[in-house]
Amino acid sequence: MDRYPLVNPVDRNHPADTPTKPSGPTFGKPGVKYTYSSKTTDIDGDQIYYRWDWGDGSFSDWLGPYPSGGEVTASYSWSNGKYKIKVKAKDAMDAMSAWSEPLLVIIEDEPPAIKIIKPEKALYLFNFKIRDFLINRKPLIIGKINITVDSSDDDSGVMKVEFYIDNDLRASDTDEPYYFIWKEKRLFRHRHIIKVVAYDNAGNIASDKILVRKFF
Repeated sequence: MDRYPLVNPVDRNHPADTPTKPSGPTFGKPGVKYTYSSKTTDIDGDQIYYRWDWGDGSFSDWLGPYPSGGEVTASYSWSNGKYKIKVKAKDAMDAMSAWSEPLLVIIEDEPPAIKIIKPEKALYLFNFKIRDFLINRKPLIIGKINITVDSSDDDSGVMKVEFYIDNDLRASDTDEPYYFIWKEKRLFRHRHIIKVVAYDNAGNIASDKILVRKFF
């Protein structure tokens, strides 16, 4: 006599593991599609479906099926804003995982702020400012000078600043303070255009330029 009969079969199916945190661009521009990837495994070896939460109230359909352990991708575009995207999985038996750890994505199209703060309209002798010009005159530089730039971006941050002399790229800087030591000697040409270009992490660009006179 069996005092504990098996009334219902034992369900031995297990849900898929929690998918990995999405990987892909963390900065971008509005209206541009960006692609993200994730993956998970199913201990039973079942095929897996994925659903993406795009952080703006929109969700993908259940995408798949994909083999267990394989990387999957999905693409999406946003308007300006900050979004936390995540993904979950379910197996062929509809057993669902938890949501993945979210990835923060910042979308913006505002160019960075940039301004040349040195040289000013003044006389410089070997990088030292001797005196300001009281009238609207161009900076006068004798010898080397540190071209210094103030640049910032509140949304995605400044990626780099490029320094041009007469449209010739001379240097780039990725860390504050942004500067370039200009110390070349030109005997016959004394008027030059200093141009600086800032790039933020979303791909937006801004520039500033000044006309200077330089000797030695």
